[in-house]
Amino acid sequence: MEYSILDREESAEMKLTEGDRIQVHISHTSGNVDVIVGENGEELIYKGTEQENADFILTIPKTGCYHISGTGHRAKGEISFTCIPLKEE
Repeated sequence: MEYSILDREESAEMKLTEGDRIQVHISHTSGNVDVIVGENGEELIYKGTEQENADFILTIPKTGCYHISGTGHRAKGEISFTCIPLKEE
């Protein structure tokens, strides 16, 4: 997702399998972004507050439905979450 000014939450639900990975890419020229990834009803596997530019990979610990969100605070740039299924490695 690219944004000229992101000042809200954008989220999605994804069914993921244990061992899948999520490539997180955050690139912006102003503001900051909060990122949350977690299985519904369970402890979060990642929570980043006021993220600056970053690229990292999260490994999914168990099969389930995951809530993935990015919340911008006067942010300008782009953020993406790309699933890398275990079977593609």
